[in-house]
Amino acid sequence: MEPNLDQLFNICPEIICILKPNYTIHRVNTSFTQLFGWDTSRVHGRSFLDFVHAEWIQQTQQVLQSTINQSIPNFETLHCKADGNQAYLTWSFSFDSSSNSILGIARESEALKRFQEGILQENFRLTELAYTDSLTELMNRRGFLTQLQQYQSFAARTQRPLSILLLDVDYFKTFNDSYGHSAGDQALVLISGILKTNLRRSDLAGRYGGEEFVVCLPDSDQQGSFTVAESLRQAVDNYGWPIQEITISVGVATAIADQDSTYKTAKELINEADQALYYSKQSGRNCSTHHANL
Repeated sequence: MEPNLDQLFNICPEIICILKPNYTIHRVNTSFTQLFGWDTSRVHGRSFLDFVHAEWIQQTQQVLQSTINQSIPNFETLHCKADGNQAYLTWSFSFDSSSNSILGIARESEALKRFQEGILQENFRLTELAYTDSLTELMNRRGFLTQLQQYQSFAARTQRPLSILLLDVDYFKTFNDSYGHSAGDQALVLISGILKTNLRRSDLAGRYGGEEFVVCLPDSDQQGSFTVAESLRQAVDNYGWPIQEITISVGVATAIADQDSTYKTAKELINEADQALYYSKQSGRNCSTHHANL
């Protein structure tokens, strides 16, 4: 009995494709369509290069051109799948003169995949370091402002309220001068812990600089944001400080949807919160002020 070559073609776990000399796909097996997520009808007649990542097209084309003269084993390349994900494949290409076709057989390249994933993880780690305050492990000023811009854009587009809190540790320089920078650093770490404990997961908190912290409250209006400000201020005030009592002053600003005005920018929100914070300091500190009440 003759073997059913079509059946063998489709049950083969390796990815197989047959190309015309111009790299048009003539035939693929089931493993190909399952990996790439395209129906056979969406694949046949298209260029093989359509499924190659843009940065790898030129190199892949050169390899396919050289296949006419010699077989190409173990060529690694990056592909784009229907769902937007990527696949790293190791190909072996051979030209069949009898059918005037290029035969390609591939399997996923685990080594290349691990290498690329390692690069992505390292880039993510470096980005996280660039946006994180090393002392408090909150976002630093740069990271916070980057995130705030995204939150503000979303709030403006959806016409939802957005609030900003600026918090400043009262008389922090005096505390540092009296007890040393190590004690001052520890106080900042404890305050950052209070913020993390009392804020929602959707809120953003960052160290804005020195003894100043900043919080973004998405979907929080004037009343709600002032309530949060007072809650944080009281949490710091009531904390069992080991050396000396520490308090904070808070300034609050809110952007709301208003048909008669333009939605506030991130910079405008920060400036208004800063003005409200200044008023809190001038009013004796250890208090909260909303810019709308100035």
